[in-house]
Amino acid sequence: MKVIAVEHDHLMDWSWENGVLQMSTNAQSNHFVDPGGSDNLMAVPVVYFALPDGDFSVSCRVAGLIAHTFDAAGFFLRCGKDWTAKFLAERAPTGEVMAVSVITTAYSDDCNGPDLPLPAQLRVTKAGQTVSWHIQIADGLWRLVRYAHLPVEKGIQLGLMVQTPSGGGVDAQFDNLSISTSVPKDLRNGS
Repeated sequence: MKVIAVEHDHLMDWSWENGVLQMSTNAQSNHFVDPGGSDNLMAVPVVYFALPDGDFSVSCRVAGLIAHTFDAAGFFLRCGKDWTAKFLAERAPTGEVMAVSVITTAYSDDCNGPDLPLPAQLRVTKAGQTVSWHIQIADGLWRLVRYAHLPVEKGIQLGLMVQTPSGGGVDAQFDNLSISTSVPKDLRNGS
């Protein structure tokens, strides 16, 4: 995979060597527009990768120190001018790490998924004008967490991100990065 751009690099330290991406930040960072009108923060460090034209699946393993409430690491997707999404391993207020997906247009649509052990396997699949998010757990099956419509089919950017809304600090490692133009035919059967 090839790094093509970095966003808000002033908020993080990062390195990309031998297929392993290290990202850390102590800066208050998030990409979230609260539907209730408070706690809006729209600055998150992202490392973007080259994508194939058409459909694709990208997967990775996320590990590291995700210690504070809402600290997270995972995928960031930008599609068109006003549509973003993130799919993360995120520390919940109750202490566990969960699969969290957030789609932001005018406001953020926040969805908490199942608990995740770290390291966590995450996958994003773009098929036509749709995107799906999957997690892989101990049995090796990919479980669908969310399925959504993309506002446009081309011009999509995908990267990896870290966030620490409280500024407490997060230190993440991404490895086993894989990109394929082969996408699952059935998003719900574990493949």
